[in-house]
Amino acid sequence: MPHATTFEDEYTRKVSGEKFQYKAEFSSGENAVWKAFVYQEGDFKGEIGGRLVDNAAVGNDLRMYVISYIETMIEKGLGIEE
Repeated sequence: MPHATTFEDEYTRKVSGEKFQYKAEFSSGENAVWKAFVYQEGDFKGEIGGRLVDNAAVGNDLRMYVISYIETMIEKGLGIEE
């Protein structure tokens, strides 16, 4: 992933209160790519990711989009081991 921005964060599920940590990276540009490695108490739970086609978001707007997508997938249990 050329010129990737990386960050780490934590998310607590609204329904169950379970806490997850993730390490994420994303690229910018028209075809932005993102991925995140999800953990719970140090145990690897899965890798999630995606691509934004015809992306126009940049900087913090793009970062917030990626965070929203990651946290929605964690909330719904998509792509992670329960």
